[in-house]
Amino acid sequence: MKNKKIIFVFASMFATSVGMGLLTPFISLYSKLSFNATGIWLGIIFSGFSISKIITTPFIGFASDKKSKKKVLQIGAILYSFIPFAYMYADTIYTLLIVRLLHGFSSAFMTPIIIAYLGDISPKGEEGRYMALLNLPLFLGAGIGPFLGGILIDREIRYLFYLMEIFFLTILLMTSLFPDIKKSGISSVQNYSITQSLKDHKTLILIVFGFLNSLSRCLIIFFVPIFAYISLNLDGYQIGAIFSLATITSFLLQYPFGMASDRLPKLGLILLGSFIYTFTLFLMPFSRYFWDLLFLTLIFNIGNALTAPASMGAATIIGKDLGVGTTVGLVDTSMSIGMIVGPILAGVIMDLSSIERTFYLIGMMNIIGLIVIYLLKAKLSENRNF
Repeated sequence: MKNKKIIFVFASMFATSVGMGLLTPFISLYSKLSFNATGIWLGIIFSGFSISKIITTPFIGFASDKKSKKKVLQIGAILYSFIPFAYMYADTIYTLLIVRLLHGFSSAFMTPIIIAYLGDISPKGEEGRYMALLNLPLFLGAGIGPFLGGILIDREIRYLFYLMEIFFLTILLMTSLFPDIKKSGISSVQNYSITQSLKDHKTLILIVFGFLNSLSRCLIIFFVPIFAYISLNLDGYQIGAIFSLATITSFLLQYPFGMASDRLPKLGLILLGSFIYTFTLFLMPFSRYFWDLLFLTLIFNIGNALTAPASMGAATIIGKDLGVGTTVGLVDTSMSIGMIVGPILAGVIMDLSSIERTFYLIGMMNIIGLIVIYLLKAKLSENRNF
């Protein structure tokens, strides 16, 4: 039965990831070329996804711990099936923003709950390995999506939305086949609340990390395509290739990094990976050619790949006591906050100064955040698993 559950979890994550990967690297170009969006509007459009997600994710995660994760996923899959058509019918920058808000709302029912579902069935002591396995379809899908999206956007954007709909309908099929699972087997979950989770120092560390990580990723996902298109004169195929190759690199590293996260302190791996990708942010503006940008994006993704199974495994361990859905929901919310703050700040800097300086700003914010994590770490008792 567990193998059946895992297969459906992986298939759903893959379809979700490809569907998102088709559009996400190109939403900035779509906004710029179709609606002549300014830098601040680019930030608002990208952040719209996270604005609605941030409001709903903690409560949906908490509800999934109390009720049924399968039912929550089914609701999300139904909502997802309408999203590609909504994008196609967006005819102004304002309607595009509304679609982004709806997309973010529906996503709160999906990826965080898929992670929580697997967290509930992962054996104790193997959380990092299981989360690394889940990252395989996540990163593989995220690698394939931009490649396909780059090909389609060079032809006609509606083809991208048609393919997106096919993958989202696949999610609807997969979630209907999910075996349901019992509510978290930890009886103490019933006694915890979102407020109590926020008092836990380990949870706070993951929340700060989630914010920093999303600040960096949103810059790569949203502003690197603009930088590549405007400053380096790259086309959609080349931009898609950069994202696909970088993401496939992350895919190949997930399992070994996941095994490492079960054997080494997870926080140490999180800090190391964060330092690596923060360092690359300061080098990005010096890119002059396709190969420069590809190399730095690869290094960024290696650092991010190191943090992914460690942070997800840590969230699962904490969630075994506080509720996996609740913990993952809080961390995902912090990522959504980063996805709101990052693009808007970067958009303002882009309008007032230059796109290159956006990389320096986010890099400095990461350095400050890593210092905060280190200070929180000092308050923890010795715990090798974390």
